[in-house]
Amino acid sequence: MRAEYREGECFSHLDFTEETFYDCDFSDCTFIDCTFENCKLDHSVLSECQFIRCTITGLKTTMSRAKFTEFQNCTLNNIDWLSLQGDGSFADPIEKLQDCRLKYNTFTEMNLTKFNFAGNEIQRSMFAKCNLVSADFEKCDLLDTEFYQCDMRKANFKEAGGYKVDIFGCKLQDAKFSLPEAVSLLGDLKIKLL
Repeated sequence: MRAEYREGECFSHLDFTEETFYDCDFSDCTFIDCTFENCKLDHSVLSECQFIRCTITGLKTTMSRAKFTEFQNCTLNNIDWLSLQGDGSFADPIEKLQDCRLKYNTFTEMNLTKFNFAGNEIQRSMFAKCNLVSADFEKCDLLDTEFYQCDMRKANFKEAGGYKVDIFGCKLQDAKFSLPEAVSLLGDLKIKLL
């Protein structure tokens, strides 16, 4: 797809595999029950778009950005979210995640202060050097998801499970964790619990 500008449109039941979206601008559009497999955004923009029951796998980007996108009941696999911030980091690529399943996602050097991840499944993913102050991960399935050198002060991990936290590199003051899962935080200390 080349040089498209779409605003306020609704797209449903579309399937794209290895499609390149070059010089495309989608503003305030809604995508319902669509699949994007191994697609590429090249010099393209997604602004205030909503994705409902969509599957996005292996998205690649070149000089592209997403701003204030919302995802509801979506499957999002193998996405590097930093690459969707484009050349400016003033606007967040993700505005909302609700009832989504994420696997093999990477969040690097992103400001996700007060972001609501609650109730989502985020597996085998990585948060590296992110600002997660007051972020909400309540009831998240975080199987093998790693947090490396993140600012997690006041973050909520109540009833969340499966996470791996770099306790020496992350700021954890006033973060909330539930037992028994919080015991996993002690793993890096090489201590024996009796």
